[in-house]
Amino acid sequence: MMAWGHDCSSWDDSVDHALREKFNNQGVPDESFVMTTWHENEPLHEVFFYARMCAFHPTIPLPILTILDIRQAARKSAILALHEAEGAGLLEDAFEDPRQLPLKDRIKILMRTK
Repeated sequence: MMAWGHDCSSWDDSVDHALREKFNNQGVPDESFVMTTWHENEPLHEVFFYARMCAFHPTIPLPILTILDIRQAARKSAILALHEAEGAGLLEDAFEDPRQLPLKDRIKILMRTK
């Protein structure tokens, strides 16, 4: 479970606490363990990179990425476009200054909070 955004560590902690509670704080069996990470100060495209390249289970393939966006304004198309751009390698070596990469600039504008 990867959490991203403002105060995302609370989501990370909530999953950890719920899992411990499920097993009465007696330790979580390996087959039920959920790795959690939080990425509050990282761009979203780096979280997608992390999900694609660094998140894995030692014995079970993880072919599906589920994105849960909790926000008042819908931004499904912008998030999916960013995910596809990262997966296609369009954001590799991109500068943080969006003027350096027009596609990233457009995506950031779509993702901007009002």
